[in-house]
Amino acid sequence: MEESLVDFSRRFFEIAKRRFFIKKYQIEMHFTEPAKLPKYKGSTIRGTFGRALKFAACIKKEGLNYQEILDLDCFQCHEIERRDCIYFITFEEKKMKGYFKNTTLPHLYIVEPPEDLKTNYKANNPFNFNLTLIGKTQNFALKYYIDSLIKMGDLGLGEDRSKFQLRTIRDSLNNKSLYTYQDGFNFYHTLESDLSGIELLNIPIKKAFLRFITYTDISYHGREIKGPDLPFAALFSTIFTRLRDLSNIYNRWDFLKGFPYKEFIEKAKKIESHYPKLENHSFDKTSLRTDKTYPIKGLMGEISYEGEITPFLPFLIIGLYTHVGAKTDYGQGQYEFRIS
Repeated sequence: MEESLVDFSRRFFEIAKRRFFIKKYQIEMHFTEPAKLPKYKGSTIRGTFGRALKFAACIKKEGLNYQEILDLDCFQCHEIERRDCIYFITFEEKKMKGYFKNTTLPHLYIVEPPEDLKTNYKANNPFNFNLTLIGKTQNFALKYYIDSLIKMGDLGLGEDRSKFQLRTIRDSLNNKSLYTYQDGFNFYHTLESDLSGIELLNIPIKKAFLRFITYTDISYHGREIKGPDLPFAALFSTIFTRLRDLSNIYNRWDFLKGFPYKEFIEKAKKIESHYPKLENHSFDKTSLRTDKTYPIKGLMGEISYEGEITPFLPFLIIGLYTHVGAKTDYGQGQYEFRIS
């Protein structure tokens, strides 16, 4: 008997729970002096995290000051050194080699900034965000990431580079602490993927309501989606493509063989969108590292879908963790959904 898409997707998700390693960490920091931050903080956090990680992980930093370390050209290092460098793997590697030609590497991390638009902070005010890491590399690289989060406090955030202290890092799956300011690093056990404990509902799903929390920049068939509508096929295709790339590169899981993508996309085209309230937003951001200005843009708002949603549920769940679209490393493409 031929396997249905619903049965295939359930079986696929059970494999993904074992093969696709993704983990979210909850970061709590406290400012030690007043701070002024932009409304949209993802790129600010991401930039400071990158500089701090280079300082923490660079093997050529001995005898150099902070600025000299930042000025080092990673591509002057030997390929073997780059392959083992956590900073290079996380931030600098540009192109995939061999698998998807002429495709930019997706980053293995996602910053989820605070959802509020608060800009002014007082000394002792908390500042919380999430950091998601993809791939089992984090099992041995986590200490470098924690060291960089500590160093971020010395570098500071915002216009005045306001200083802060890292207070806690928690595993979002079980709320256990991996680091506290009082006790330091606590690597308590082998980490489990955040997907590992999720069980799919065994009921037909006909409706899904999505709310895009951060700017979501999606293109489909070479065309940027500007709202107010977002075809479900475009959403599924974007989630699928990102999952495919992250799986192959960071989890060594190539699931394309035997995957009935054409059947999925044809069924996705039959799902109707209702009450779309998606608006396109944009603003310009100047990089502190390169001094270049680039746009931050995408959709925000709400949309409902009706149709045979059931086989797509695993992908909607995975998309919660991976985000969807461009610039996910800045926190873009974050959404939440409910079903009925």
